[in-house]
Amino acid sequence: QGAPELVIEILSQNTALKDKREKRALYERVGVKEYIIIDPHEQFVESFYLDEGGRYGHPDIFGPEEVMKLKTFNIAIPLWEVFETRPPEEKP
Repeated sequence: QGAPELVIEILSQNTALKDKREKRALYERVGVKEYIIIDPHEQFVESFYLDEGGRYGHPDIFGPEEVMKLKTFNIAIPLWEVFETRPPEEKP
């Protein structure tokens, strides 16, 4: 019941604008604490988190060689596994 604490969207060309505009505004309005947008083509992640005023500020942006921490569940996600690239230490 109520809004979920975390929503993860994977962008596609057909829905990218809707995800980044309409859904972001909707999730902010209904109180989704953490909203993650994954761009598989460009290989980056935007992470939005509600501030004390109930608004999403500027996103934290992560690349494929970074570890993203989900604030809601205190989980660390190595993004090279999400994007199926080599871990940073294996890059030439």
